Amino acid sequence: TWDFLIGIQDSYSEEFAKGGPMAFSCDLSSFSEAYKARWTEVIAKYKEDRDFYQTATARILVDTNPITVIQYADPDLKTCYIQVFTRTTYADELVIFPVVDANATYTWNNQILTGADILENGIPVRPLKQNSCLAVELQRQ
Repeated sequence: TWDFLIGIQDSYSEEFAKGGPMAFSCDLSSFSEAYKARWTEVIAKYKEDRDFYQTATARILVDTNPITVIQYADPDLKTCYIQVFTRTTYADELVIFPVVDANATYTWNNQILTGADILENGIPVRPLKQNSCLAVELQRQ
């Protein structure tokens, strides 16, 4: 088991915890004060978004050894939250193709995109880092 032990970026563990019940199997009192403060923020955000995750549909968009992409979306595809988990990858960029409403308009990264354009061309996400997670949120207008 220990042969497979790796270190991960904070973004990986923080995003991983969003998709389901949060639990720790370690001594939380051993965390540094900065780490405790960060996880207090992560848990507060999780509680704020809990209703979304309880009713969201989870879609696995990519499931390979180096990359896993999961999309959470409410039933009417108004909010689409996509997590791009990377392990060992040498790519700088990945184009993802989330499930969206083709007739809608979405906001992402201060851009306005049509659902049809997203379905046709995807969304480029970068930079990809080892053992990390990038999050993409699309909001329908």
